[in-house]
Amino acid sequence: MPVRSCRVTDVPIEHDVKLQDSLKCVERKGGSPRETSDRLRVREIIGLPNPSRKPYGEQKAKHVMLPSCPSAPAASPSPI
Repeated sequence: MPVRSCRVTDVPIEHDVKLQDSLKCVERKGGSPRETSDRLRVREIIGLPNPSRKPYGEQKAKHVMLPSCPSAPAASPSPI
């Protein structure tokens, strides 16, 4: 009898997780950039605010100081 190989992808798996354990996980700080972005994504999915963002009214405007440019010499008309 011939044998065929098959690969299973996207198998739904269900886990029972305590809410308290989940909240501890998303409240953690540090880790790799990937872990941090994953935690922020989970916070967004479950409806928790992003701790690194302040509400719109509380954000302070960022003032940027531009370096002063030396005044350029006036261009003289070129002879044609």
